[in-house]
Amino acid sequence: MNIKRPSEILRILPDATRRVLNVQLKELEEHGIIEKKTYPQLPPKVEYSLTDIGWSLMPVINAMNIWGDENRDFLEKVIKQDPKIREVSKSPCEFIQLNAAEGK
Repeated sequence: MNIKRPSEILRILPDATRRVLNVQLKELEEHGIIEKKTYPQLPPKVEYSLTDIGWSLMPVINAMNIWGDENRDFLEKVIKQDPKIREVSKSPCEFIQLNAAEGK
């Protein structure tokens, strides 16, 4: 099922701010890509997991990740030409899929 709490997601995506993460998670939930489960306790416990439709997107995301890895040199040249982009980072997609395969 690959359930993640917000703090775990922030560790996977260290450059993301909590605010941006919350906005993106809310949008993904509204579109049915992820499911949010809130436990009635203090402090509230929140968990996120991919829905079936979210899991169906993983092959597409993985294909895009592979394409990016195969074209890294080209992409780095493009990024160096654009002063608004500061760095190139590896997609967390592979990390997420490995954890899912291990049942984490």
